[in-house]
Order: sequence, then structure tokens, then C-alpha cells
Amino acid sequence: MIRVALLFSLFTVLLSSSVQAAGDAVFGKDLATTWCSACHQMEGSSNTAADGAPPFAALARDPKVTPDKLRGFLAKPHGQMPELNLTRQEIENLVAYIENLK
Repeated sequence: MIRVALLFSLFTVLLSSSVQAAGDAVFGKDLATTWCSACHQMEGSSNTAADGAPPFAALARDPKVTPDKLRGFLAKPHGQMPELNLTRQEIENLVAYIENLK
């Protein structure tokens, strides 16, 4: 009985952490609207902004821009991007939003 309880507890912890790690595109859009829309076009146009920031729709369609590459870039932005200090969940949400634009 104790083994069953321990296995159930372990399963619950693993399930809850995997659910939390999954990105939410709605929350990602909210984050992008707040922090990214001043430089990046969020939806529609694929024209690059005057400051050189690529539109999210173009990033979503670029086969070289994988979810893992987006995660790495958002974890340690460079270039003209500000230091955002995003949480892992916020990164997952932004990646889900960008991926949703495909």
C-alpha cells in the first residue's frame, strides 16, 4: 500500500511539473503585447520593423527558428533586446504564442 501511495505521489509531481512546463499561447500573447510589441509586429505583416526586429509571424514560419532556439534566445537575449529576465514558464508561454502563429 505504501508503494502505491509513493508511486501515485511521484506520478502527481511529474504530471504537475509537465503541465506547468507546457506553454500557454494566450498568456504568451499577453506577455508579447506588454513587452515585445514596441519592437516586434505581433501578427499579420511579415515586414521587419524599422529597428530590425523580426515580426513574430516571420519567426514562426522560419524553419531555422525552432522552439528550442527560441527558448535559448529568450533565456539570454542579445543584440538590441532588453534584458527581460523571463521565468521558464514565461518563456514557454512566448514560445507557444509564436509557434501558434504558423
